[in-house]
Amino acid sequence: MRGAALAGLGILIQPLCIVQSDIAAGNLVPVLMDWELPLRTMNVAYQNRAGLPAKIRVFSDFLVSYIREHSEPGIWMDAT
Repeated sequence: MRGAALAGLGILIQPLCIVQSDIAAGNLVPVLMDWELPLRTMNVAYQNRAGLPAKIRVFSDFLVSYIREHSEPGIWMDAT
């Protein structure tokens, strides 16, 4: 869908984190700015928390940090 939009074949609905670099580069133009997708959630699933290997915790923390650092502010819902 992104490729079709970049080729000028129509509009697409995608989370900003997927198209933000294309918008910044001027390859895509936002439309319907008064309408928003629901906030996104991301889950990391593992068997159980007891005995969770450190490498899983480190990866999970890295993933959260990376996504937040490389996304527009306010598009991800914080877990409470």
